[in-house]
Amino acid sequence: MCGIAGLVTSEPVPGTTLAAMRDALGHRGPDDRGLAAWRRNPAGAWQACADDGPAHVQVAHTRLAILDLSPAGHQPMRDPSTGTTLVYNGEVYNYRELRDQLVSKGHRFASSSDSEVVLAAWREWGTAMFPRLVGMFALAIVDPDAGRLVLARDFAGIKPLFVARRQGRLAFASEIKALLADPTQERRAEPAAIWHYLAAGLTDHLPTTCFAGIERFPPGSYAIVDLTRPEAGWQTTAFWQPVIRPVRDIPFAQAAREVRDCFLDSVRLHLRSDVPVGAALSGGIDSSAVVCAMRMIEPGLDLHTFSYVADDPAVNEERWADLVVAHTGAQHHRVRIRAEELRDGIDDLIRQQDEPFGSTSIFAQRRVFEAARASGIRVMLDGQGADEILAGYSMHLPARLADCLRAGRLGEAARLAVAIRRRHPGLPMLTGTAAQLAGGGSAERLRGWRWRRRTGRGVVQEWFRTRCGWPPPPAQHGGPPLVRDLRRSFTVTLPTLLRYEDRNAMACSIESRVPFLTPAMVDLAWSLPAGHLVARDATGKSVFRAAMRGIVPDAILDRRDKISFATPELAWLRGLGDWPEQILCGPAAHAIPCLDAAGMLAEWRAVREGAVAFDWRVWRWINLVRWSELHGVRWD
Repeated sequence: MCGIAGLVTSEPVPGTTLAAMRDALGHRGPDDRGLAAWRRNPAGAWQACADDGPAHVQVAHTRLAILDLSPAGHQPMRDPSTGTTLVYNGEVYNYRELRDQLVSKGHRFASSSDSEVVLAAWREWGTAMFPRLVGMFALAIVDPDAGRLVLARDFAGIKPLFVARRQGRLAFASEIKALLADPTQERRAEPAAIWHYLAAGLTDHLPTTCFAGIERFPPGSYAIVDLTRPEAGWQTTAFWQPVIRPVRDIPFAQAAREVRDCFLDSVRLHLRSDVPVGAALSGGIDSSAVVCAMRMIEPGLDLHTFSYVADDPAVNEERWADLVVAHTGAQHHRVRIRAEELRDGIDDLIRQQDEPFGSTSIFAQRRVFEAARASGIRVMLDGQGADEILAGYSMHLPARLADCLRAGRLGEAARLAVAIRRRHPGLPMLTGTAAQLAGGGSAERLRGWRWRRRTGRGVVQEWFRTRCGWPPPPAQHGGPPLVRDLRRSFTVTLPTLLRYEDRNAMACSIESRVPFLTPAMVDLAWSLPAGHLVARDATGKSVFRAAMRGIVPDAILDRRDKISFATPELAWLRGLGDWPEQILCGPAAHAIPCLDAAGMLAEWRAVREGAVAFDWRVWRWINLVRWSELHGVRWD
């Protein structure tokens, strides 16, 4: 787990720019750092040169040592026979199996790192290596003999990669803050991205970021860049896509066995590490399954778990986490937070996250990683991604109902509707199901109307209309309603959650791993009948609950409530006195033309006094104002 950065320019650039970009990523890799550079000679060949002098091509790396802690894992890593050079952020968990294959083909290794395996795999298989890599990664490969740069990102976008292109210049980095360390990079707001954030709290599903001119490299893809034309558009090629596969006619018990085996295999791979490994534990099904699987696979593991404990009983899951701790014998660490800690730490968190974020739960997550770091843990496993692939959210229930109706199973649909109404009385079941039956376009139009309605008095909608129209909600995909809905969650909701986790973990120099997110787990889950994912009584993740029987305590698996790592946001904001008002009607708020300071203040006061129900809008306004001020964002 590391940080990477690079510059490709038509005219030589001093190494000081890339050094500043690399240093902005120091938290991602405190153990080692390196640079490599090339210049194009008069004959047109690319030659290595001093890394502190002017160069056309430069790459940088900061290292968090997880596998092979010796200097043999230093990057940039160069293939001595070809000169091909790798900078790599991530972890390939099946590196031992790949290494054995490569040794059988004549490759020799000087380290026990996965980085060297990736470099040898590139030499052996080229772009065909990417589907072979089980893990998370963002990487850059400089091939000077071929005059090309290769960029790639893992199948789900677990590891970040950003690019900025303009005339004669390409920059890339693991985090936006590294690109902003380049003094030539402008800091201007991107209207469409800001609209998606204010309307729905989404920030990471679009190619564009909240900074105009800075783009997200697409997940599951690679691109080949001509070193002589760095600003030119390139063709990204997908090596994995979240396709909807034919539904298998498979008995429920067999499906549960396959899910169990696949999940345990994944956790086993994710435990590979040369440093201490711990786990985040909320007490929900997903994190509990990860922790219990860790104990089952490695009974002698010195297992440390970390939980945020809310003071509000409505969102407190401590008793569930305690059940898992008692079951596994883990050493448990609890994190509690006071409202004033949010006020004092919010600016640092906003800087670290780079883009605005949707709720104060991100602050609680950051504190959990801080506790892990203080306890000497350098790798954490987490349950992220299970809800998106196994139908764990109540918002997927209308799609499940639509599946029944579309198949003509009216009796099953009636029983399911009754169960949904009983368990989730506030869910817009009728409109959601109707939109699913009508097709993706209807669902998108309904969602777009809701977005415009719920932005509130604090948003100047005309500002967006005149600059980017009404940016549509993310498009639905084809296929059966439930799997179509899951695919949308995977490509729209999940990227934002992965960004939160990556920045929070790396701010504490911790590698966070997500064993639910492997191509094998996704492909298996989406090949199962809808009734295996959501049962007839509206129980989500039904097949996974069955798969974990005997591994996870029954009381956890039988939970029907879902808290989703929530924080007492309204209580925190109320406990901060006039701090929210100072932000919402301060000079920085008045400087943002898409916000109405008077409208924001009026709505916050109504929420604070209980006249209207709390939702996420107030926090998004506060966050956007501080983000704009801290990053010096232009709004012209």
